[in-house]
Amino acid sequence: MSSLVSQLGNFNPQFLRECRGRLRPRSAAAALGLSVLFQFLLWTSVTGSAGDEVTVDDWLDICQSLTWVIPYALFTLGGYYIVDDLTQEAKSGTLNFIRLSPRPAREILLGKLLGVPILPALLVAAMIPLHVVSGLLGGLSSLLLGSYYLIVIAGAITVFTLALLVGLGSGNSSALAKQRAVSAIAFSGLVVFGIAPLFMSWNTFCIWPSVPTGEVLFRDFDFVLEWMYLPITGNPLFGHIFTLGTLAIAAALIWRIAVRKFRIPEATLLSKRLSYVIVAYLNILAWGFLQTREMDSYDRLGGLAGIYAMDVALGFALIFALVPSRQMLLNWLSYRPSGQKSGGTQQANWLDWIWVDVSPSMGAIAINFIIVAALLVPSLLLFIIGSGESISIPGLIFSTVSLGLSALTYAAIVQLIFSMRLRAPMAWAVGTVAVLAIVPVLVLTFLNVWNGDSKVIDVLVTFLGVPALIWTESEIPSIAIVGLVGQICFLGFVWTRFNQNLKKLVRPVAQDTL
Repeated sequence: MSSLVSQLGNFNPQFLRECRGRLRPRSAAAALGLSVLFQFLLWTSVTGSAGDEVTVDDWLDICQSLTWVIPYALFTLGGYYIVDDLTQEAKSGTLNFIRLSPRPAREILLGKLLGVPILPALLVAAMIPLHVVSGLLGGLSSLLLGSYYLIVIAGAITVFTLALLVGLGSGNSSALAKQRAVSAIAFSGLVVFGIAPLFMSWNTFCIWPSVPTGEVLFRDFDFVLEWMYLPITGNPLFGHIFTLGTLAIAAALIWRIAVRKFRIPEATLLSKRLSYVIVAYLNILAWGFLQTREMDSYDRLGGLAGIYAMDVALGFALIFALVPSRQMLLNWLSYRPSGQKSGGTQQANWLDWIWVDVSPSMGAIAINFIIVAALLVPSLLLFIIGSGESISIPGLIFSTVSLGLSALTYAAIVQLIFSMRLRAPMAWAVGTVAVLAIVPVLVLTFLNVWNGDSKVIDVLVTFLGVPALIWTESEIPSIAIVGLVGQICFLGFVWTRFNQNLKKLVRPVAQDTL
C-alpha cells in the first residue's frame, strides 16, 4: 500500500491530496451506504409485488431506472463537489497558494478533476454491478452496456471540466466566493435541468437505439438524423464517433479555458485566438445538420434561423468574454512600442486588436462576425437560388452590414464602460447592453409602431440591427439608409469617447516612461 501511495503521489500529488482528504472511512462508508440503500429501495419497489420470482421485465425495469440515475447522480454530485471545492479554496486563500506550486497547472487541475468527485464516483460505482447484472439478465447485449459506460464516462469528463471552469470563475468573484454554495447549487441546477436531460435525450434518441438490443431498453424513434449527409441515427459506428468526438472537442476547449483562468485569474474568459476557433467550430457543427437529404426548404430555412439565433446569443456572450479590464488596457499601453504610445488608437498596431488579449475587444468581435457571415451569407444565397423563396439578396447584404455595425457598437459600448473607473463595470455593461437591446423594441411594440408607417419601420429595424429587410422582394428602401447612417454615427460617437478614454490612459503611461 505504501508503494502504491508513493506511485500515486509521483503521478499527481494533487490527486493524492484530494484522495487523502476525501476518502476517509466515514465518508466512504456513507457514500457506499447511500448507494446500497437506494438499490435496495429500487429492488423492493420493482420486485416486491412479484414475490420471490423476478421476471425479465423486472430486470429491465431495474436496469432502465439505473440507466437514468447513474448519469444524473454522477454529473450533478460530481459537478457540485468540484465547484464547491474551488470556491472554498478561493475563499480560504489556498487556491492562490496552489498556484504558486512548481507543478504545472494542467497537472494540478487534473488532480482536481479526478480527485474532488471521487465520493460521487464511488457512490455510482457501487451501482454498476446491479446495473450490469440486471441488464444482462434482461436480455441486453454487453455491447450496449459497453457503449453506455463509454459515453457516460466521456460525458462526465466534459461536465467535470465545465465545473472546473465555473469553480475558477466563481472563485475569482469575491461576491460569489463569500457565498460558495450559490455557484455550486446553481451549477447543479444547470446539470439537472439542462445538461443531463440533453445528454440523455441525445443518446436515447440517436445513439443507443441503433446498438444491438438497444431497442429493448430504448424506444426506436422513426426519424433520420444526418450530419454532412452522414447518418447519425441507424449507424452506431458513426453515431459513436460523432458523439464521442463532439464531447472530446468540447472538453478540450473548456479545459484550455480553465487552464488559462487558473494561470491568470485576471485574464479575460476567452483568448481571442480561442474565440475564433469556438465560433467557427460551433457554426460548422450546426451547419452540418442542415446538410441532409431528409430536410425540405422550409426546415432548412428554419435551421438557418436557428443558427442565426445561436450566433446572436454567442455574440453577446463574446462581447463580455473578450473585453479587457481597465488595468489590462493599461498593461497593453505600457508594453506597446514607444512610438505607438503617444497617438492613441490611430497609431496602434492593428494586429494587436486581433491577437493580443489585453487589447480592446472590437477587433476580435469584427473577426468573429466575419467568420459567421462567411458561413451564413453564402448558405442563404444558395438557399435563395435553389428554393426560389422571396428573399431579397440586396436586403440580405444590407442586413448583414447592419448586423455587423450593431455588433461593433455593442462591443465598443462595453469596452468604453470597462475603460472607465467604475466599481462594478460588468454590472454596468450588462445593464447598458440590456437596456439598449431590449427596451427600444419593447417601447416601440407598446406604441404599436411596427404596424404603422413602413418608412419608420425601415429606419428603426436598420438602426436596431434587426435583419428584416431580407424579406422584401423589391430593392432596398432608400429611407433604410437613414437608419444605417444613424448606426454609423452612433458607432463613431462611442468610438470617439473610447478613444478619448484611451488617450487619458496613455498620458500616465507616457509620464512614467519619461
